[in-house]
Amino acid sequence: QCTLTAFWLFGTEREANAIHDAAPVADWPGPPEEAEPAMHGKGPAFIQNNFEILRAQEQQGPGEPVVRRWARLTDREGLDPVSELILLGDVLPPGAMRAMKRQGPISSVNWSFNLLEPAPATRDGWWMSENASQQAAHGYSSERLRLWNADGKQMLDGMQCVAVFG
Repeated sequence: QCTLTAFWLFGTEREANAIHDAAPVADWPGPPEEAEPAMHGKGPAFIQNNFEILRAQEQQGPGEPVVRRWARLTDREGLDPVSELILLGDVLPPGAMRAMKRQGPISSVNWSFNLLEPAPATRDGWWMSENASQQAAHGYSSERLRLWNADGKQMLDGMQCVAVFG
């Protein structure tokens, strides 16, 4: 049975009492214009029909539990930028996929995120997404999700719990 529980917290901007940028992305892969296609013809139909995905890391297959890709919606006309980031936040598989001993289904248990900019923006709709498993055991993975714009500025920081079956 499907269930959804949501908690939304909205705040307004105010004068900052602390200011510092998010750390720059490690191993910047270069702009999306220089990346090669990834996941072409692979993954769920929803992803194939609604997103363009490009490589943003050399690694393929098993290994370090991190998945990093450039992604954009194929049709984002009139879409609010925050809604766009929410859609992109769930487009990649979890980093734990690279550490799985055998293929099997996965499922998000929960997801929370912080928007780092009140009006996120990028160039040509491209966002670099990174899912990294922080720890995986007992059938679950604790994942960190980050999204950067095409110029390398982080716009979203999140985390989720993923059930790893198989």
